[in-house]
Amino acid sequence: MYAPCWQSATTPRRAGLCPAESSPCSGAEPRSTKCSSFGFPTCTHGLSRLRFCSGRGHDQVMASPALQRGRVSRTGHCYVITTVTAQRARVFAEPANALEVIHWLRASDDEGRTASLAWVVMPDHLHWMFVLRSTSLETVVRTVKSRAAKAMNVRRGSNGPVWQPGYYEQLQRNEKQWRSEALYILANPVRAGLAVALDDHPHSWCCWPLAGP
Repeated sequence: MYAPCWQSATTPRRAGLCPAESSPCSGAEPRSTKCSSFGFPTCTHGLSRLRFCSGRGHDQVMASPALQRGRVSRTGHCYVITTVTAQRARVFAEPANALEVIHWLRASDDEGRTASLAWVVMPDHLHWMFVLRSTSLETVVRTVKSRAAKAMNVRRGSNGPVWQPGYYEQLQRNEKQWRSEALYILANPVRAGLAVALDDHPHSWCCWPLAGP
């Protein structure tokens, strides 16, 4: 099982979800409050919720990168990003493509750019929660998307776009709520009625236990 580079290899946690969601991601405006520290947080099971979904339909387009130039990017802070595929194509319903994305999420950790806390690779989008360790938020997301897209296109013998441009991000306010936010992300398909448990799917992961306080 995967453990981020900053987490002890003896204490990794894993979680999973069914690969579908009934509502698209709408995103939330970035928050500017600093998370208190870098490192493995001691979290409580709070009631805070991070909402990604709207009722505006699956043809929703990600916000233009030009409209988000004022976003906050600070190392040592915790972010949740959401990014979707071009034309909302169900690219990651193919396990090999989902695993390609996960490979590059792990590479981002291994290279010291991020410290992942949770992720969910859905058929047409990605949720990723991490602490930014170096470089900029934009560079981190662009690198993962570019590497995954190139690898998938080479394997499939194609050259078309895999992702929509841009992404949504939310800077987490309260370090004590990180685990709660991670579990909320992992539960998206359960809320949509497409899964009955958090540990059903191999393309999701969380560094915290799924049960307990």
